[in-house]
Amino acid sequence: MNQKAGIEHLGKNIKYIRKNICHMTQSEFSESVNISTEQLQKIEQGSSLPSVPSLFAIADYAKIPIDILSKDDISSSKLYTIIFLMKELENYDNTFIENIGETLLAIYSKIRNSEL
Repeated sequence: MNQKAGIEHLGKNIKYIRKNICHMTQSEFSESVNISTEQLQKIEQGSSLPSVPSLFAIADYAKIPIDILSKDDISSSKLYTIIFLMKELENYDNTFIENIGETLLAIYSKIRNSEL
């Protein structure tokens, strides 16, 4: 992936997280992560890179691992959709989330063991 494509993916992922995980406008989100709305617009459009502290602030605010921001296209990834769904559900019933997590780990373990 070239640098321009990487910047565009980063911007799309931040926009996806802002809209679908944080459920915020650009103005609300930019205020929450302490960057200007104009800077956030440029980042989401892929015309500017956020600073390293801004990347950490975005990941921290959204409560996601920072490396997710740089993935190709998280909006079309089933794995990241599941992670985000689990984060949403965590607000409602921790036992339910723990059961889903245990089930996913068991499935992953079976897959890993069958590949070895």
